[in-house]
Amino acid sequence: AAPVAAVALETIASHAEAAAITRALDALPADSAVRGLDVWCSLTLTARGQTHDGRRWADVVALLDACAGVTHVGLNCVPLDVCERGTRVAARLTRKALVAYPNDGRRWTGREWLDPAGVASLDPEQAEGQYARCARAGASVVGGCCNCGPAHIRAWRAHLDAEAARAASAAD
Repeated sequence: AAPVAAVALETIASHAEAAAITRALDALPADSAVRGLDVWCSLTLTARGQTHDGRRWADVVALLDACAGVTHVGLNCVPLDVCERGTRVAARLTRKALVAYPNDGRRWTGREWLDPAGVASLDPEQAEGQYARCARAGASVVGGCCNCGPAHIRAWRAHLDAEAARAASAAD
């Protein structure tokens, strides 16, 4: 089996949860197997860009930025617009790698998932734009959360291949 390369702590809903994670990481002994691994913390936010306990995303980014045990900061399981805006905020506040993997557009109210657009899933043809928007916002790790599947990954791969081909042509 391949060795563990990263630990993903994801779908964190509150500043309090993020603070508990940073305390736990800071308390790890120097010889802990987790030290030296990439550790990312990704949160889910409200449509207003706040944590589900009402805190500002910028406050959480600052908290995670101050934790030496966190290597990546990001968002997951949020609609693309929330993910893109939040990634832009994080890019201004931290030099850590940014993670962005939005869902298919549904929003969590704290009690239930709402689909305001009436769309069952992000269309795979839109996936290329999703990748590009998150990457332009500053994310170096981009993916898809709930209801994003193989067709979306193929669209992202095609986009990456096309970008690489354009870069190679420009270099010639």
